[in-house]
Amino acid sequence: MEHMRIDVQGYQVHVEVHGQAQSDRPPLLILNGIMMSTASWQPLLGDLCQDRQVVLMDFLDQGQSDRLEGGSYDQTLQVDAVLAVMDHLAHTQWDLLGISYGGQVAMQVALANPQGIRRLVLANTALWTSPILKDIGDSWTAAAQTGDIEVFFPTCMPMIYGETFYQKSHAWLMDRKLALGEVLQKSWYDGFIRLVRSAETYDIRDRFVAVDLPTLLISGDEDRLTPLADQVAIGKGLNQHSHLVLGACGHASMYEGREGFTTALVGFLR
Repeated sequence: MEHMRIDVQGYQVHVEVHGQAQSDRPPLLILNGIMMSTASWQPLLGDLCQDRQVVLMDFLDQGQSDRLEGGSYDQTLQVDAVLAVMDHLAHTQWDLLGISYGGQVAMQVALANPQGIRRLVLANTALWTSPILKDIGDSWTAAAQTGDIEVFFPTCMPMIYGETFYQKSHAWLMDRKLALGEVLQKSWYDGFIRLVRSAETYDIRDRFVAVDLPTLLISGDEDRLTPLADQVAIGKGLNQHSHLVLGACGHASMYEGREGFTTALVGFLR
């Protein structure tokens, strides 16, 4: 594994390169959901790196990338960060996976650089920030402003995980709340708020029809944050796509439906 820092408009983006580059297939670049970091993908790397190189990155205000203290921005900044990483690593083509917030950015990257993308994977994402998604984001930022895990966790997590997983893994979730309460600092909450607000004006409903790439859509049938209809709407604008719906699965499809998620992803990319 190789770690590097890449400059984007004077800020440093954290990037990790896993596995060996292959002559017969492009590397896979993965874009995080809003509460994730490169560490979130560790459980999947063993499967994903078997026959390809995998590149992970933290968005600005996320993980080990720089924080934009006191600043505000829209997702154009994150799109520029992804394009800078692609340019720095200098591969002719990429496979691109984005989940949730990362899926929003991935679609905008595909619009900006379609010739650089071979295949596109979009998990649990949407074409726009609808009024209900905006209101959910407002509730999240209000909870984050308290800096209190006892407020933040029950506000956000029931929207992230599906009902089946939430009931089955409730004890694990409570343990995770305690663990997060010990490590989340004000800088994390502030960065999270800026990330949420950066998506408030996101809307590519009229532009995404320009994308003509083989695309895999991954959805959870219990996703309350970006319901199945959001991914169906994406598919209607694509000429080449397949759609996997994971049963008893919410917004965190890579965890809740890990086996099906990974199998579909690896098969599609091959």
